[in-house]
Amino acid sequence: MFNSIIAVLVVCLLLSCSKSDDNKDNYDPISAMEYSKLKSLDEINNMIFYYAGIKRGNEKASMLSNSSSSCRANEFFSVIITENQPNLNFGFIKFQSGNLGCETTDSVFFIDTELLSEGELFTTLVNGYLHPQIGLILGGRRFKGTLEIGFQGEYLRIEDYMSNYERIDPNEKVYLYFKK
Repeated sequence: MFNSIIAVLVVCLLLSCSKSDDNKDNYDPISAMEYSKLKSLDEINNMIFYYAGIKRGNEKASMLSNSSSSCRANEFFSVIITENQPNLNFGFIKFQSGNLGCETTDSVFFIDTELLSEGELFTTLVNGYLHPQIGLILGGRRFKGTLEIGFQGEYLRIEDYMSNYERIDPNEKVYLYFKK
């Protein structure tokens, strides 16, 4: 009888432990936020959005902490207006550590941008650099096509073809997050 009680207790213990708490480790608070497609470019014009993080495929979003002193915390997405590049619309200005602290590095600029429909941004992305004395220097094209764009909670979410992340699966969805 005693062995039967022990057996029942062991089975109950195993059943109670078999329910995994792994789901809480996979919970992504960023992805859980409501997503709304960008309805008009006016929603992002005249605003500066600072880099907040990245989400790759099914992984949880990797976000900077609010108190980050990383050069990444200085990176931003905003409208870029120049007289010599009238078809230039937006820029993702990147920073890296240098001799003088955080310095601009190769950045990405959006040219001939238009919102085809809600959440679908057609653009040409080109590499470029903001030189302190010369100004904007544009390089080669890195992407031409449609990007998903919208707001996930308080974050501006843009499908990523701007970072140096290399997709293993060409169908993998990667997003950059920016915060006002």
